[in-house]
Amino acid sequence: GNDLSMRMEIELVEALCGFQRTVQTLDNRTLVVTSLPGTTVADGDIRIIRGEGMPVYRDPYTKGGLFFKFKVNYPATNFAGEAQLAALEKLLPPRQEQNIPDGELEEC
Repeated sequence: GNDLSMRMEIELVEALCGFQRTVQTLDNRTLVVTSLPGTTVADGDIRIIRGEGMPVYRDPYTKGGLFFKFKVNYPATNFAGEAQLAALEKLLPPRQEQNIPDGELEEC
């Protein structure tokens, strides 16, 4: 069809705290893609800007959508110390408690 798609890579801090990115269209306009602070973006999320895709055949004023699939980049292993990780954990929603049975268990 008339839809266009693109992949947008964002950093974890942007996924959690918001961002603004510019995108150049095929007709040389600049669009601003915004995620407001407090709105999270998960890896693999898809967002759409309607009317920014390709024109519909024989109806050039009607256009498809521009789809963005997000790729969230996570920090490298050991990116922060114990104190920083403890502070970060206090900001995030609590972990779900897991009931781990007694006995022989295999660690993965």
